[in-house]
Amino acid sequence: DGDSDGDGTEDYLDEDSDGDGVSDEDEGTGDSDGDGTEDYLDDDIDDTGTSENLELTMDDLSAGDLVITEIMVNPGDTALDCSQSSGEYIEIYNNTAYDIDLDGLEISTVIGSDEAEDTTVVASGDYATGVRESSCYGIDADFTYSLTLENNGDKVSIGNGSSEIDEVDFQFWSVNKSASLNLDVRAYDADLNDSEDVWCDSSTEIDGSTD
Repeated sequence: DGDSDGDGTEDYLDEDSDGDGVSDEDEGTGDSDGDGTEDYLDDDIDDTGTSENLELTMDDLSAGDLVITEIMVNPGDTALDCSQSSGEYIEIYNNTAYDIDLDGLEISTVIGSDEAEDTTVVASGDYATGVRESSCYGIDADFTYSLTLENNGDKVSIGNGSSEIDEVDFQFWSVNKSASLNLDVRAYDADLNDSEDVWCDSSTEIDGSTD
């Protein structure tokens, strides 16, 4: 019996007794870290001192924990139901093993900085999309911001107000109209994504428009 994760369901009825998002069946009854607690009851299987079910805040993050993976610089005629500049957006990837609360996320460009609003929690290994206008493309935004991007090149950085987590400087890149810049999945890294060589134009369509 007992309720190891405090969710109100006794362990013998709970399919995830330690509340780490991994089922008891998958974790099994082994003791990976040798701490005397079976894996299905252990929310720190790797014995790092950090719970696997921890939710990080922006202040917890280091460089590369969030990675910029897509930037719509110059939407052109692809922006639906909104102005051209409002059709800009950015996408970021959670590069950690934990969920991240994006409250406190700061977006910066050449012209200034802006704290993101309407933020959500992005799951480990998942993406969050930030928009200037939620009506564009029918995207369910994960955060909003007000800064505009220079069509011929700019730079975007994300941080927590005191430190930078990732930056992509594309001031001297070739930026095409009506297509977003997409990062190669093999370059999901805060250093690797600095090179223009690992970015390409998107060809995916959203609501009849080029993403």
